[in-house]
Amino acid sequence: MGALVLSAVLGFVNGARTFAPPAIVACAAWLGGLDLAGGWLAWLGTPWAVASLTLLTVAEKVADKYPDVPHRVTASALAARAVAAAVAGGAIAAPAGLLVAGAVAGAVAAIIGTRVTYGLRALAAKRLGRDLHAALIEDAVVLAVAIGAVLIAV
Repeated sequence: MGALVLSAVLGFVNGARTFAPPAIVACAAWLGGLDLAGGWLAWLGTPWAVASLTLLTVAEKVADKYPDVPHRVTASALAARAVAAAVAGGAIAAPAGLLVAGAVAGAVAAIIGTRVTYGLRALAAKRLGRDLHAALIEDAVVLAVAIGAVLIAV
């Protein structure tokens, strides 16, 4: 599968969870499966980046379950998701020499993914009777898709 497609896939699921895709990409770089050495995104392969992004991922997953947390479609949340997706998408495409294109694909897909996953989560919560159930399913899907995309890339 092409690097830009994988960048877009990561960006799309980034629309549901801001930090999970970059954390998974950082783990791949740290473990040596994704070569970012010498490039602008080499910092992703450091233990500090892995620990920080993993901690942010866990915090986001916990905070997401509270009803008073702002919706993902607010301007600030959407911007954060686009930036995080640009980093993840750029990193996945960098080894193919497509860092900028991967970053753009990730960011654009995150904006689309934010709107789509927001609607799907609301629909799932309505059908399941509880938002918590929908959120947990969403967590699992995001992790599975992001891990799958990174494994295909490396």
